[in-house]
Amino acid sequence: MHVKVLKLGQSTQEVDVGEESTVQEVLDAAKLETGKHTLMVNGSQATPQAQVGPNDVVTLAPNVQGG
Repeated sequence: MHVKVLKLGQSTQEVDVGEESTVQEVLDAAKLETGKHTLMVNGSQATPQAQVGPNDVVTLAPNVQGG
């Protein structure tokens, strides 16, 4: 299945992963590490263990800090 991966400020790519894949498996296929990023699937915060579906969008957003 196709999943789009967005790393905000850096790259966009589409990867093919198996059915019932997790966010971490998508990131591995895209050769990306989470680093200090917040993970989201279709705009909602997610964990690396969250499952993704066909045509989902996995986003890595930089953590925002400050006061």
